[in-house]
Amino acid sequence: MSYLIGKRESRRIVGDYVYTFKDIKEIREFKDTIAMETRAVDVHYQQNIPDSSRPDFLSEALFYKIDRYYIPYRCLYSKSVRNLFMAGRCISCSHVGLGGPRVMHTTGQMGVAVGYAAALCGKYDTDPRGVYINHITELRNMIRGE
Repeated sequence: MSYLIGKRESRRIVGDYVYTFKDIKEIREFKDTIAMETRAVDVHYQQNIPDSSRPDFLSEALFYKIDRYYIPYRCLYSKSVRNLFMAGRCISCSHVGLGGPRVMHTTGQMGVAVGYAAALCGKYDTDPRGVYINHITELRNMIRGE
C-alpha cells in the first residue's frame, strides 16, 4: 500500500466536448485528437458491505479492454471560462469516460497539448476555443513534432 493517497477523481469542468465511455467503446476519432491511449479502461466502485464486522470499504475494479482510444482537444478547455485550460483528472468528461484517460501517460499527453495550445494563444492573441476553430492543424502538427 502506498503512503501517498492517489485520488482517481476530482472536480471536472465542462468543456466544449464532454468525453464519455461511448467515445472509448466506439474508438471514436476526432478531427481535434490530441492524445491516444492503449490501456484498458478501469472504473472502481465501492462494494456494499452490510456486515459491520467486515472492512468499511472495499473497492471492485471493472475493466474494459480495447486496442486504443482518442482524446479530443475540446475536452481541455472550459466552455464558460474564456481562458481556462484543463489537463488531467479535471478534463471535460463523464465519470466512466475518465476511467481510461486519468493515468499519467495520457495526462502527460494532455499537458503537452495544453502547453502548445497556450503558446498558440499567445502567438495569435486568441483563446483556447480560437485555437480549436482556427489553428487545430497547427496544434496537432506541433504535438507530432512537425
